[in-house]
Order: sequence, then structure tokens, then C-alpha cells
Amino acid sequence: MNNQTKVGLFSLITVIIFIFGFYFLKGINLFTTKSKYYAVFENIDGIYKSNPVTVNGHRIGSVNAENFDPATGRVVVELVIDNGFTLYDSCLASINSTDLVGSKEIAIRYKVSGKTYKSGDTIGTYVAPDLMSKLSGAIDPLKDNITRTLHNLDSVLLAVKGALAKDDQTSTIHKLNAALDNIHSLTAKGGSLDQTLANLKSFTGNLNQNNEKINHLLANVSDLTDTLKNADLGATVAKARSALSGIDTLMHGINNGEGTIGSLIKDKQVYNDLDSAVLSLNTLLVDVKAHPYRYVNVSVFGGAKRDAKYKEKLAKEEAKKKAKAASGK
Repeated sequence: MNNQTKVGLFSLITVIIFIFGFYFLKGINLFTTKSKYYAVFENIDGIYKSNPVTVNGHRIGSVNAENFDPATGRVVVELVIDNGFTLYDSCLASINSTDLVGSKEIAIRYKVSGKTYKSGDTIGTYVAPDLMSKLSGAIDPLKDNITRTLHNLDSVLLAVKGALAKDDQTSTIHKLNAALDNIHSLTAKGGSLDQTLANLKSFTGNLNQNNEKINHLLANVSDLTDTLKNADLGATVAKARSALSGIDTLMHGINNGEGTIGSLIKDKQVYNDLDSAVLSLNTLLVDVKAHPYRYVNVSVFGGAKRDAKYKEKLAKEEAKKKAKAASGK
């Protein structure tokens, strides 16, 4: 065998291998017998020669050609399907998307019923929504919900903005600032109030220190209430009702600023007089604590006998304190 024959044979084998490889890459098996079927579509956007033909995702053939029919305005697609696969007249073909980049295939909705198709028959078709249409159908309701949510959020933010506006006379912030200004003004002018509270604190302190004397006074009051308990309560209640009627008349006059008490309540001078009275009472209690015998011997509810007992009790306590101090030394 000369060199020319070898080169020719090698070239032939290379061409054959190239042809088989080309069809193999296109998914066409040249050693398998095929049957041809046709499918008619209104639009075959994305369908080209060698696109796969599948049933439930399983490839059974490919698109061999597509031709436009000017008489009907539709496109006739020629399908090449393996002979080992049987199609029935209940099967329908549709164009489906296989991915997001636009790849398409002819998908056959397979159903085993009816008569079988023969090679050269036309398969029925239907329009199936593509992947983008499905995504759009799922996204549209979500988009509407997001739009409504953003609209509601915008309304809420506008309401919050109005509530927080400092220049708006009806805004919460404006009212809060006005209230804080009033409080600041009140506390800035509260020197007299602070002094009155200090005097009142001193007064309550003196009351606490004179607790024993107050208890003695309350014991006298208890004796008085026992006496009142045995009195004629019916007559007392009648008098109380009459007194309450008079008090109601009196309170009405006071509320209208009539009389001395009404003038005191309506008059700002009451504040200064009350402050002076508290201070005087505080001074009195301090003096009572320092010189109790100036006041204790004045009997209000008891008598000289009760005062003598009290003085005797105080003398005994004083003697005990001196004895305790002497024993401590």
C-alpha cells in the first residue's frame, strides 16, 4: 500500500469519526433507527434544530427541523424520536424552558391511552407556561404585598414625623417641651416652696420627738370619747345633720370667696401666712421640748391630780438616769 492510499484512508476515517462525533455531541445516535413526527405551534421562540425532545425529563429524541407555514402563519416542527418509544394520540407536546438562560425543549405529556401514532403523524400540542411566566406569576402577588407594606410604612412614618415635629403646635414633642418649660419655670421660682417644705420637715421631726407627750394627750382624748359614747347619740346625730347643713352653706360661701376663710383660700397671702404659722409652731414645739413644765402643768382634760402624777413620773425617770450615769463612772 503506497503512501497516497494510506493518506486517503486516514482522511476517510477522520471524516467518519468527525461526523459521528458531531452527531454524538448533538445527541443523535446514527446507529438507532428513528421515527419522524410533526408538531404545529403558534410560536417556537427558542426552539432550534437539535433541541431535545423529552418525556418526564427523559430524552427520547430531538428536533430535526422547523418550517414556517405561510398558509396558516404557524410553525411546523419535525421531531425525530427513537423507534423504541411508542406515542399515543392522547400525548400532547409543548415548549418548555429548561433553565433561566432561555434554553428550550419539546416536552411531551405522556399518557398511555388511545391509538398509537405512526411515523409521519402530527402530534397534538398545548401551550405550557414557561419558567419566566411561572416566576412572574409568583412574584406579582409578592410585589403587590410589598407595595402595600411600603405604602403603610410611609403613612406610619408621616404620622411619626408629624408627632415629632417641633414647630407643630399640636405635636407631642411640642407639648412635651412646653410642659418641661413650665416645670422648669416652677422649680426655678420654688425658693419659698423649698423653705416651706424644710419647715414642715422640721415640724414633723419635733412631733416624732414629742411622741410620748402626744400619747398622753391622746389618752385624755380617749377618756373624752368614752364619755361621748354614753351620750344621747340620736340628739347628737340630729345636731350633726344641722351642723352639716350649715357647713355646706359655709363651704358654698367659702368657695365663692365670701367671709374671712373664703378670702384666705382665694387670697395668695394664705401661702405666706401658712408658712409663718408653721415656722411659729415649730418654734413653740422646740420651746416645749426645752421647758416642758411651762406647758405640762396646764391641764386640758384631766386635773391637778393627773399633772402631779406625771411630774412624779418624770422625777423618777430623771433619778434613774442620774443613778445610771453615776454607776457608769
